[in-house]
Formats: sequence, C-alpha cells, structure tokens
Amino acid sequence: MTSMKPWLAGLGAALFCLASAGTAADPQDDATKKELKALEGVWGLTSATDSSGDVTKMYGRLKYTFSKGKWRRDGDNVGGSGAVSLGVLKDLKTMDLIYDGDKGKEEFLYELKGDQLRLCFDDGMGKMAYPNDFKVDKDSFNVVLVFKRLK
Repeated sequence: MTSMKPWLAGLGAALFCLASAGTAADPQDDATKKELKALEGVWGLTSATDSSGDVTKMYGRLKYTFSKGKWRRDGDNVGGSGAVSLGVLKDLKTMDLIYDGDKGKEEFLYELKGDQLRLCFDDGMGKMAYPNDFKVDKDSFNVVLVFKRLK
C-alpha cells in the first residue's frame, strides 16, 4: 500500500473545489438579478433635493425606464440610455448607469422600496462619484432624487 503525500492530497482537494465552484450558483449574481427585476418599469420624478432645498422644478419631468439590465432616461432636455450595473459600497447599494457607446457613466447610491426609488449622486466639482450617504446638507454636494413607479 502506498502513502499519499500530504501536498498531493491538498492539491487534489483544491482541484475538486475549483471544479465544483464552476457549477455552483453565485448568490450575489442571484441577488443582483432579483434586484434588477424589481427595478424594472417606468419611474417618474416626484422630488429632488440638494443643499439649497427643493430643486424638483430644475429636473422637470424626469423619467427613467429600466428593463432587462438596460436604462433609458427621458425628460425636459435630457436623454440617454445604456446598461445598468448594481453593486454594494460598504453597506450602501450602488447603481452605475453606463452610457451606450462607451460615453462614460453616472454613479448613484440607490434605495428601492416597493414603488419608490431614491437615487443620490454627488454633484461636487463637476465630477460624478459615489456619495458616502443620502444626507443633503450644507456640507455635501449630494442631490437626492425620489421617483415613483408609473408602470
């Protein structure tokens, strides 16, 4: 009877784990797919707030449509479309709206509760970046947009 070297047994176990990993479902992917599905629909702006207060009129009749991992924005003098990428930054959920044609992206924090969607972006210095939170005060450049599901 031959004895298996310990490193060889470890290598065999590692190869088995790698082979098994390729067939197992990634729970993060499932959670992201579920979140993208919950996001689907047409969303109309109900309010917008920044450090100066209510700025809803400035954003006009802004609407987002989400479907199958894609987005489209319509409204007064604004438009765009592309792919949606969701993630987590610390304990906050992130949403990247990636423009078609490799024309950049917009970075948001988001919160989805039933038929309400909140988006928050940092409008400081003309550079889009994830905010640290949803707070809107004199010390932040955050803008919080609140949407209601229309369809």
